[in-house]
Amino acid sequence: AAVVLHALVLLGDGFMHPSPADVTVPFVSSFERGWTSMGIIAGWLLVLLGLSYYVRGRIGVSRWRTLHRFTALAWLLGVVHAIGEGTDAGQPWFYVPVALAVVPVAVLLVVRLSGESQDPHGRTPAAGAMVKA
Repeated sequence: AAVVLHALVLLGDGFMHPSPADVTVPFVSSFERGWTSMGIIAGWLLVLLGLSYYVRGRIGVSRWRTLHRFTALAWLLGVVHAIGEGTDAGQPWFYVPVALAVVPVAVLLVVRLSGESQDPHGRTPAAGAMVKA
């Protein structure tokens, strides 16, 4: 819903004057083409991945989980889009909410990739055991 609202609000932008294609089709807009396209691709990925939840029974939970891993890529593209193109990017206050979103994710990713995560009881997974995501 937020992605769709973002695109709709941009249609009323008096500086860019974008067309519906400019905010929905990658590489169409002449305004900051790379950053805009990155945001559009991120938006479509998030919409499609969000809607995939409703078809997971048809595509299988295992396939859906694999597909769902692309959510991290879509999120990262969105963050990079905001930092690179946002009209407020470069303003000191802008980096506070970005950091509040990015730092916890980065810390959790490091913990996850370190392989040293433990269950709530302080036990480490058995050697060779698969940890499900």
